[in-house]
Amino acid sequence: MVLVILALVAWWGWETFRPASVTRWRAEIAAAESTPYDFLNTEHHYRHAIDEARHFGPHDARLADSLFALAERSNQQSWLFPEDPKMVSSVSSRVVSTRRNPLQAVHDNSKHAYVRLLLTDTRIEELYLESLHIAEVAYARQPLLLAQKYDAVGDFYALRKDLHRAGCNYEHAFALREKKLGARSPQLVAYLFKMGNFYSSRSLEQQAATYHRRALEIIEKTYGSSSPQLQSVLTDLGGLFFAQQQYEKALPYYQRAFHIAEHRLGPDAPRIWETGSMLILIYTRIGDTAHAAQLREREQESMRQHPEYNPH
Repeated sequence: MVLVILALVAWWGWETFRPASVTRWRAEIAAAESTPYDFLNTEHHYRHAIDEARHFGPHDARLADSLFALAERSNQQSWLFPEDPKMVSSVSSRVVSTRRNPLQAVHDNSKHAYVRLLLTDTRIEELYLESLHIAEVAYARQPLLLAQKYDAVGDFYALRKDLHRAGCNYEHAFALREKKLGARSPQLVAYLFKMGNFYSSRSLEQQAATYHRRALEIIEKTYGSSSPQLQSVLTDLGGLFFAQQQYEKALPYYQRAFHIAEHRLGPDAPRIWETGSMLILIYTRIGDTAHAAQLREREQESMRQHPEYNPH
């Protein structure tokens, strides 16, 4: 009987106070989002939201989202405040030694330094990792939302040139999406390209080629071998290698894209030179002047026949 009474009291307390906590949590989140240009105020409200969210349980989605929101805002803000270690150290020691409210201690030095104290990479990383740890449980049945958080953490590391950790987070995000969507889902294509481009930027061409090849296979199977979607993707891949001055690797992508354009629009259509002009440039860069001259002559003839059209 005593246990039943205690259970009823506990249930009453939960039902009585939980709505109030939800209301306060929502109010703090709304207040944080309403002050995008005042980071100290934003941080203050997010901290209160996190404190409220901890009442919901250690693996509640609202706690994960509150931590993640503060991490994201801090990460964005950190690029606006260049780090000055001497100023940060001075404010940090004053806050600790005086045991005062940090906002009061700011008046003894500078607001800029205190904001930078809140925006150290270590502190932002801790927020992201705590959020992920909670989200793995809270979003266990929503893998696509969890994948977004892993992508954001990957971006955080990538911007700081920690490419190993960035890659680990990107891979985890991709694995979650692949498991949920299926290995041949068209919705996976954008993420296949993201992974391929990431590895290409690290000069890990074998891994990059694996992801790019899978993306092309899905697009070709979904839309057809002469589709504008496939042409666009081939052009994007060629452009990626062109930007890296890897002209030999860019060449086959532009060749195939050009052939698709010819097949779709006709060999005399002026619009094929939107791709063809890049192909001419690549032939010139790799020293294949014969092919470059041949295509340039075709382009000039097409422009003479269609003076109203200029792809450049």
